[in-house]
Amino acid sequence: MIKIKNLTTKDLTTYLRELILLEIIISIFFVISAFVSDGYFMVPAPIREFVVSYENGLNLEFNKLDLLWVGLLFIMIIVYVYSLTKLWKLKDIGRKLYLFLFIFEVLVTPFILKYNLVGPINMIIDSLYYGAAILIIVISYASKLSSSFK
Repeated sequence: MIKIKNLTTKDLTTYLRELILLEIIISIFFVISAFVSDGYFMVPAPIREFVVSYENGLNLEFNKLDLLWVGLLFIMIIVYVYSLTKLWKLKDIGRKLYLFLFIFEVLVTPFILKYNLVGPINMIIDSLYYGAAILIIVISYASKLSSSFK
């Protein structure tokens, strides 16, 4: 068992970097699962058929608002990669950007997704992602390591 009081800044730096790598791996799995499956992988068949028939009945056209969301997503990805690299180097701007992006993502995502039906694999990936993100925030702000950020 890890004793939190006995962790050195070197240990915390190692844990922070391992969490950053874990989050990158989880993000890659999320992208792969989005391209490989139809988004409804392992959702029960009756629910999946209902949602697919509902989506087929919708007039899904790309409009200007969708283009705005895609542009915003692209900017967020660039800032996300930048913040992770700065977090890796223990720069203060990295943790500030990371916290801002996390809060922005939590507040804005429900408005981007009109409805959200995901299977258990995507739920596991999301839970791991948010768990790693929260641990990164806690380590970078509420530990001995917080004084190492410059």
